Amino acid sequence: MKQTFKQIMGSTYYFADDQSDIPKNIFDKIKEYSSFDPLKEKFIATCFIDQIGSRGEFFVLVTEDRVIIKKAVSFQQNYFKDVTGVERTGALGDILLLSAGNKSDCFPAMNMPKKELIDKLFNIICTRWMQFQNIPSDSTDNIASQIEKLASLKERGILTEEEFTQKKKQLLGI
Repeated sequence: MKQTFKQIMGSTYYFADDQSDIPKNIFDKIKEYSSFDPLKEKFIATCFIDQIGSRGEFFVLVTEDRVIIKKAVSFQQNYFKDVTGVERTGALGDILLLSAGNKSDCFPAMNMPKKELIDKLFNIICTRWMQFQNIPSDSTDNIASQIEKLASLKERGILTEEEFTQKKKQLLGI
């Protein structure tokens, strides 16, 4: 299903959890930048900008094995096997993928999508990462919700970074 997330100012983001809902020009760019092969790798979801000047230059693609992030001139891919954590960060709640020596944020700071889209993508990424880590799927939504609450407490200064990290690891069984 393709959904549109319009902003008052800035770019319009699109979300698709069905590969057939991605416009051909965007799908071609995704394949070009990421070497994504739908015959070899299962598509889960994507969000992208499809407008003049940005067409195909920004997308977040979630597959069964990785999260691929394309922002203008930068390109990152994070394999779930290497990801050590998934967090929300900043005032707008960007998605941060953590791995040894690396932190990858999903969205450009000056062009954040609506919170509703970030929430949707965060839940998809968390669910897939937890499945990859063999965390039972029935606890996925509950754990993601608890981590979001802890992140909120950290942002408000109630929890320290160390307390937050310790509790998150406990919830994830790491």
